[in-house]
Amino acid sequence: MSKPLAIIQARHGSKRFPNKVDELIGEHTMWYQVLKRVDMAVNALMAWPENYPKLDENDVLGRYQATVREYSFPDPDPIIRITADCPLIEPRHILWVLGIYAHKKIPVLTSPAWDGFDVEVFSQATLMAINPRDDDDREHVTPALRRGLYYEVPLDPPIHWSVNVPDDLGFVREVYQSCRYCATAVPHHTNAAASIGGWDRHPIWDLHQVDDGGLVECTAYDVLKGRIG
Repeated sequence: MSKPLAIIQARHGSKRFPNKVDELIGEHTMWYQVLKRVDMAVNALMAWPENYPKLDENDVLGRYQATVREYSFPDPDPIIRITADCPLIEPRHILWVLGIYAHKKIPVLTSPAWDGFDVEVFSQATLMAINPRDDDDREHVTPALRRGLYYEVPLDPPIHWSVNVPDDLGFVREVYQSCRYCATAVPHHTNAAASIGGWDRHPIWDLHQVDDGGLVECTAYDVLKGRIG
C-alpha cells in the first residue's frame, strides 16, 4: 500500500536570515506552521540536517533519500517536496498539484514565479534514481528533475510569499494578524475553466472559500496584494 508523503526540508541556519524557521508566527514557529498546514492535506515529515549527521547540511537530496528509506509503512509514493519557509501555503493547493501528478505520471513542479506556494511531486523511484551532477543538484533537487521529463504548473500572477529575509517575516506576520482565514489555512477562492478540479485555475486572493462552499472576504488582501505581481 502506498500513500503520498510530504517531506518538508528545513535547517536552522541560513545565510540571508539565520534561524528563520524558528521565528514565531503567531503562537508557533514558522516550521511548525508549515508542518501543520501541510499535514492538513497529506502525511508530512520534517527533514532536519541534524537527523542525518553523516550528511552535509546542504545535501537536501541525501536527506530526502534517507528519509524515504526510513519511512517504510505505508510505502511512500509519490513524494511531495515542500520547504519550511512557506508559511502561507494552502492544503488545497498541495492536493491540486498532487491531482495533476496523478494524471500526468511524471514529475510535476509549480512555477518558480509562485514563491511561497512551491510544491514538487515525483515518484519514489524518480527520487531514488537521481544522480546528482553537482552541489546545486544536491542542495535544490529540482535542477536534476528539470533536466528530464516533467510538467510545470503554469501559475499566474507571480507572488512572493516565502520568507527569505526579515522583511518577509514581517509581511507574513501581518497577514496572520489581519486575516484569521489566512492564519488557519482556509483556501483562497479559485475559478476553474472546467470544474473545481480543473487545471486552468485562477486564484481570487480577496476571497476565501469556507467549508460550506460560501465565500468570505480576505481581510489581509491589502497586505497580500503588495506581493502579487
